[in-house]
Order: sequence, then C-alpha cells, then structure tokens
Amino acid sequence: MNNTLIVVSGGPGAGKTTLIEALAASGYATQPEIARALIEQQLQQEGDALPWRNRLAFRDAMLTQEIARYQQLDGQALCFIDRSVIDVAAYSALVNLPNSQQLIHACQHYRYNPTAFLLPPWRAIYQQDHARKQDFAEAERTYLQLQQSYAEYGYRTIAVPPAPVARRVEFVLSQLNQLTAS
Repeated sequence: MNNTLIVVSGGPGAGKTTLIEALAASGYATQPEIARALIEQQLQQEGDALPWRNRLAFRDAMLTQEIARYQQLDGQALCFIDRSVIDVAAYSALVNLPNSQQLIHACQHYRYNPTAFLLPPWRAIYQQDHARKQDFAEAERTYLQLQQSYAEYGYRTIAVPPAPVARRVEFVLSQLNQLTAS
C-alpha cells in the first residue's frame, strides 16, 4: 500500500481538475487525469480508444497508463492524483464491460492511501465539451459507481462538498491532517 498517493476522484465535471490545480498551486505534488489526456490524444490522432468509439480499448489504455503512473510514483512523497486504477474498474462496471484478470489484479495489487476523496456531481458547474460527452445523469451514475467500486476494493471515501475551490482545498487538507494525526 502506498499511503502517499492520495486519490481525488468523482464523476465528470465535478471540479476534480480545478481542485488538483489548486493543490498544485499550494505547493503539493499532483498528477492530472489520465482519461482526459487519453481522450485528447485519441482525438488528435483520430484513434479508436475513445469511450464513444471503443469502450474496451479505452478502458485497457486507461489501465495501462494508470499502472505505469502508479509504478512511477510508488515510494515518492505525498502526491494528489486525479483518479486511479479503481476508477478504471468503476468505468468498466458502468459501461458493462467484463473485468479482465489484469484489471482485477491491478485493483488488488496497486494500493493507494486507504482514504480517497470523491467529488459529487455539482449541477452548477457541470459542462459538457468536446471530450466530456456525458450528460449530468451519467455523471451522477458515475459517482455512485465510483463509491461502490472504491468500497468494493476496501477504500474509505470522503465526499468533498460543493464549495469554492479554496474551501475544497481547505477541506481536503483538513481531512488529510486528521487522518495522519490518528
């Protein structure tokens, strides 16, 4: 288990990227979302690994990149990461793909801090764009699936309340301080 890798997750459009960027601006090590970067890359290259084109290829590409990121960061100092291998399992369940043995093994083997921060859907900030095609109802379903998947693999989740980003940063850091103090 790697207690220094702190997962920030949630459905699409919940403010994860903004929170991660604010944590980086506060001096913390962070890692951006792999899924969004993968979508952007596939759009530029006219690739097939897109969630609306080939869900299995998209899932497997995300898993490969999440494993590589974990291996790169393992043993390093505290780092907030946007999503994890558990998110890949949640995506797989959400779109009714069978879990591969590689995915199950990754979720069991690549362990993050036992507490993950989940950002619930927030209608006031939700926006679709060229890479985020899900509607708000799917964002809600994604959040529920994330809660279920993180619990299934033994993680405790803390919901980060909708609030201005400075308050969200304060909330996450306060919760993290409480976790490390106990």
